[in-house]
Amino acid sequence: MIKFFRKIRYDLMEKNKIGKYFKYAIGEIVLVVIGILIALSINNWNEDRKSANAEAKALVELLAEFKKNQSDLMRVYRIKTRAAKNLDRYLHLINNDSVPDNEKSYVYIGIGDNTWKKQYTVLNSLLTSGAINNIKNDSLKYLLTTWNDYKDDYLEQQNDYFITARDYSNYLRDKVPNKFKVLDSTYQNWDYKRFESKEETQRLSEKIINSIEYQNFLKVIGQKLYIQARVIQPLKNNYSKIVELLEKEINFKK
Repeated sequence: MIKFFRKIRYDLMEKNKIGKYFKYAIGEIVLVVIGILIALSINNWNEDRKSANAEAKALVELLAEFKKNQSDLMRVYRIKTRAAKNLDRYLHLINNDSVPDNEKSYVYIGIGDNTWKKQYTVLNSLLTSGAINNIKNDSLKYLLTTWNDYKDDYLEQQNDYFITARDYSNYLRDKVPNKFKVLDSTYQNWDYKRFESKEETQRLSEKIINSIEYQNFLKVIGQKLYIQARVIQPLKNNYSKIVELLEKEINFKK
């Protein structure tokens, strides 16, 4: 084809048809430009198709990841909230003079120390690689790129709480029998190897319960449980928004 057009140019020049030659040359340039534009258009179409496929795949994977983490977060939230309420009731109980000692003489261990087992493999991969830019929904992209800030706020509180919970466990370990798990006032879960009777066990329990240090420990734990529950709220709200937008985008692209 190139040889064919070249032959035409030579013929026009040999026959001294300069005007027609220039017109032909311009026409040939226009054809070349059109060919380049068509090639670029096809290339852009292919890139857009690849980007759209990558976005669709990322949206589905993100939805699965966020739903799993949302479910686990809500499990932890329920445990923390319940533990905080139970601890508050317990503190009122042991400080209520109208309640007989034998009804409140048990050591509290239900401190709600469950961990949020988060996994953000898909999101972190998108952020690290820059593939997060394949997502066209600006609102969704913003929520995803700022997500780690909310997550880190909660993890900071969770880690701070675990330090206190660990200190509390160490405090009890020095004051009660080994392997103890006191859940109620029946003493069925106590290890009696170091004690001769339930009465002696009860006296130990009452001594611990009436300790200011013990009660202050529980008050600090209660405060930190409530703080965790409060910091989870922004996470819950963002989870709901992200999941809702992901589902809308996926359904729209079907």
